[in-house]
Amino acid sequence: MRFSVKSYLKERRQLLGEERIRLRLAEWQELIGQARVEMENGSALEGESVQALARRWLELIQEFTGDDAGIERSRVNKVSAGGI
Repeated sequence: MRFSVKSYLKERRQLLGEERIRLRLAEWQELIGQARVEMENGSALEGESVQALARRWLELIQEFTGDDAGIERSRVNKVSAGGI
């Protein structure tokens, strides 16, 4: 049986539930805004505020992917290629 990222993420969605996903998506938007502010301010990557954002970013990725490294790589590759 072939592994399907789409079906895996569908299962994750069912496991997490729509309300939790909705809340996390709102959190993503806030996190993206905070990252943009840090970038505009020229904040150092080593700074605590940037590191805290990076940690939370990774936590959200891990929550959505179930901490599956293959899924995470797949999403990173897709985003890097210009997809969402």
